[in-house]
Amino acid sequence: MNIQLSNHPTATDYAPGAITAAVSVLPNPQGWPELEFTLQAPSVAVRVRRAAQEGVPDLDERALRSKPNAINALDFSPAGDVLAVGGDAGTIRLLSTADGAVLRTLTGHVGDISCMRFFPSGQVLMTAANDLTARIWSTLDGSCPRTLKGHSRVITDCAMIGRGKSVLTTSRDCTARLWLCSTAECTTVFDLEHPVQAVSLLEMARYAPDRFPSWHDYSTDEERYLGVFALESGSIVGVHLSTHDIEFRLPYTHPANTLTVLNARYLAAGYENGVMIVWDMQLQRPAVTAQVFKTPVTQVKLLSATGTPGFVVVVTSADGLAQTVSVTVPTSGSDGNDGTAQIQTILTGCDMEPLYAVAVVPGQRTVATAGRDGVVRVYK
Repeated sequence: MNIQLSNHPTATDYAPGAITAAVSVLPNPQGWPELEFTLQAPSVAVRVRRAAQEGVPDLDERALRSKPNAINALDFSPAGDVLAVGGDAGTIRLLSTADGAVLRTLTGHVGDISCMRFFPSGQVLMTAANDLTARIWSTLDGSCPRTLKGHSRVITDCAMIGRGKSVLTTSRDCTARLWLCSTAECTTVFDLEHPVQAVSLLEMARYAPDRFPSWHDYSTDEERYLGVFALESGSIVGVHLSTHDIEFRLPYTHPANTLTVLNARYLAAGYENGVMIVWDMQLQRPAVTAQVFKTPVTQVKLLSATGTPGFVVVVTSADGLAQTVSVTVPTSGSDGNDGTAQIQTILTGCDMEPLYAVAVVPGQRTVATAGRDGVVRVYK
């Protein structure tokens, strides 16, 4: 079976009925019975009508699953009582973390889910997919009051600005877009020149308190935040969301797949060559460099800050490995890049299947992972 899409798909390409399949049937000297194929990714249903025989049904139905229903995105609600799960073919489920029961299914996307984030209230969820749209949902009734359209390639990540009055999305179309949630209007487009893989936010008051204006109590959300972007070119770029000024650029020779801001000074990024780098944003140089995997790093998430100048992060890979890593940053006055990174715990369960998503319960040492095998694993 061969399924083809255009090289640069649009939302129309993913609409129901737009994807067709070409099926080749080998010659049979006796002739084949009547065959009927129904494509509904990720499965193909086959119906075979045969001559009626005593004790044998004249209709044989089988479902041929072409691949597992991969899970690409996870997020815990702020209270930690709900886990949002996003998978292939637009599947979105809200699960109870108490017993794993499905609380609600959200229907609307027609492409694979790529990212999702709860709003601070826990009653609103934002999702994005490779159907080139982002959606804002009510987790109370499952309604979708806002659909954000404007990106021309896959949306890769999203973030809440403050309490969620505005949101930020990133895409492989080399842009990040700022949206006003009340109207679904795109208010700002950031041209980052390279496909954007991930985004994290940092408050300007923490990053540069001496430069933050004295009237900050009356400033807009955009003036309060720095957008930190991981680019396919390998660079990590910090851009002020209001002025568009580039505050720092941290170059590397391999694509940056993921990042997380650790505190006002440090961020951790994972790269295509299996390296994790903890960057000093103030000095714009590596503080810790560690070869954590032999395959690409897919996710890095902050688990906790330690009493010493360091952090514990969760790191996952394209070959199914997940581990917590204890990072100690250099002491004041050092030359940099002489910190340490040590594997603390290996999270087992996923056997050589890529891990695409990680979520951490805020304030707790609870971790959820998921990937191509379609299984959510929760570790405490």
